[in-house]
Amino acid sequence: MSGTSNDGGRTPHCPTCEAELHYERGDVAAWLCPEGHGVAVTLPAARRRVEDDVVNQVWGKAYRAPAGLRACPFCADPMTPVVWHLVPGDDATKVELDLCRDDQLLWFDVGELEALPEAQRVDEDDEELAISHRWAAANLPSWTQRVVGRSLVRGVGVGPTP
Repeated sequence: MSGTSNDGGRTPHCPTCEAELHYERGDVAAWLCPEGHGVAVTLPAARRRVEDDVVNQVWGKAYRAPAGLRACPFCADPMTPVVWHLVPGDDATKVELDLCRDDQLLWFDVGELEALPEAQRVDEDDEELAISHRWAAANLPSWTQRVVGRSLVRGVGVGPTP
């Protein structure tokens, strides 16, 4: 069960051992279990680390799945377990994630975060940007792929148009 911190906020706890989680900023800002059971990551932080399509599909599955037994590290309500297959239909490649829809939090057990495909990173000076969007890579010339890729990663031109 989560306790309170000195400033009155909630103190997150590991859903496996209930140890107090420690916040760290690295490649991904996250709360880590000191016993090594896993890591809690917010939805925005997950989007910076994991490929967007994967995050969107996992989050979509969470809205259709029933709540599970593991408690959210922050609110202690039951998280929703979601299974993601790295290779569709291959149970040997499945990753079982736990999500808290209310706190927009994902719990990754050891090795799960590293198993998911990484998000495309954009370096402004990189003229050899690799595009993960399959349609763009198959149908656009390389110079257009670089422009489209930078725009997609920045969010330019994405979403409803007025």
